[in-house]
Amino acid sequence: MSVVTRQLSYSHGTGDIPLFPYTIGQMLNKTAQEYPDNEMYVFYADKERYTFSKFRDQTHQFAAGLLKLGLQKGDRIAVMGVSHKEYMLTYHACAQIGLILVRVIPSHFELQLKMLGCKAVVLTRTPVEVYEVLCKFVPELPISEPGKLNSSRGILTVGNVIELGGSSTEAVEHITAMAWDIDNEDDFCVIFTSGSTGSPKATMHSQGALLNWNRASGIIRRETGFEADWIPKVAVIMTAACISQEYGLLHPVLTGQTTVFTCPMFNAELTLKAVHEEKCTEAVMLIHHIYDLLNHPDLDKYDWSSMKCIMTGGSVIPDSIMIPAKEKLSKHIMLVYACTEMNMIAIQCPLDNPKNLSSGAIYAVPHTEIQIVDENEQTVPTNTIGEIYVRSPYVFKYYWSDEEATRKSRDRNGWYRTGDLGIMDNDGFLRCFGRKQDVISKEGCTLFPKELEDVLDQHSDVSKAVVFGVPDKRTLDEVCACVKMTSSTDTSSQDLIDYCQGKVFEELVPRYVFIISEIPTTLTGKFHRKKLRDWAIEQLKRES
Repeated sequence: MSVVTRQLSYSHGTGDIPLFPYTIGQMLNKTAQEYPDNEMYVFYADKERYTFSKFRDQTHQFAAGLLKLGLQKGDRIAVMGVSHKEYMLTYHACAQIGLILVRVIPSHFELQLKMLGCKAVVLTRTPVEVYEVLCKFVPELPISEPGKLNSSRGILTVGNVIELGGSSTEAVEHITAMAWDIDNEDDFCVIFTSGSTGSPKATMHSQGALLNWNRASGIIRRETGFEADWIPKVAVIMTAACISQEYGLLHPVLTGQTTVFTCPMFNAELTLKAVHEEKCTEAVMLIHHIYDLLNHPDLDKYDWSSMKCIMTGGSVIPDSIMIPAKEKLSKHIMLVYACTEMNMIAIQCPLDNPKNLSSGAIYAVPHTEIQIVDENEQTVPTNTIGEIYVRSPYVFKYYWSDEEATRKSRDRNGWYRTGDLGIMDNDGFLRCFGRKQDVISKEGCTLFPKELEDVLDQHSDVSKAVVFGVPDKRTLDEVCACVKMTSSTDTSSQDLIDYCQGKVFEELVPRYVFIISEIPTTLTGKFHRKKLRDWAIEQLKRES
């Protein structure tokens, strides 16, 4: 549990288990030796299953093949297609031999390859948006038959590289020895931010940071006793969000248990089927995935009684989703607070927390410090709003080729400036109020969008509300909300405005409410507030 001192907004997540000194590659080799016949990964949609020994052998052969192609420690290798076995092989091969994995974003494919100086690219299933870019690199692609690409540009299948690596016995021996030459603080993985506040930034992470935050989440589950009566079998919906990628990839390495990748891109029916057939006990998904599962017409046909916990994040879950989710999907919903730079978990809510989960009460995981500061970067008293600062071994190392952004991301004592606003209570529990840059300034008042979002989300006809400020000549900002309804309803924008009266400060009652069919999300699954704000401003201009 967190230790709180002097009634200041500071909390330190303590734990009896020290940080791991090992790398991901070393842990895979160790776990595969201990549990060779346990299932490690199940790719449900692809109908592929891998035991630890089989996956380790192929990883080592692939790594040996990459070395024979001339790649060396520190070289960058780009990869897309996170829900297929080729991605997992690339990830673990890089961990074994010290290559740097780069997760490219399809919409920025060409730019990011050049930016990082990638020497190789692994494509598992090519998104449509990068096909034209690939044709520039491989002009033979449009005229080749599927599976019969004939190119002089060094195009190889993953199978070719595995064969190049030699026999599995030789590869295992050679790569296992190499893995001990890798340090867990070495540069390992480049993960791009969502770009919701500007161009995506390339964050560099070490193997130790990625491995240890996963381990920290396991420590919390054991402390609460919530894994005591079952073997964890995790269902993961792979998205650009790091919480799903890293947890899905590394859960087996740390536990000797199984991760089930339900589908390449989210599909509610495939996910329902996968959990039903594989009897998964945990799941990692985003809030809009939970909503889609609850609204699937065949939900009641599938048995989810094996599901003990769903881990999610991005925003606080409204009761309109939380209550039915606990009834039909899992009685435990674990909320996490995360961002790309923090390796997705800085603080997390324990399942036995007596505070209402829907209130968003969360606390520091082991080895993580959290404080709330004012504009002068001084720690504020408890129950005072301010910016959330985090200091943790899980935080990213630096932004690639951007020293200024790296320097600005931390204060002089190494605290990471999250840009999020929050309040810490006397028990060390934290509530988040959204991004600092999203604060609405109206008539001299500082207004927080989350307070109005929480109220609108409680309306029985509302699925999700996103609130922001729009320019106003008189008040500086006016309050605007974009609302997605749960189903066809007669509830109007004015009805929602009237609903807010008396539930929030008068200044926070929205002047404008747009009812929309879908809420756009960023690459990491967060609601795209900036895109909605730009759209709303344009709509208001047309109406005026």
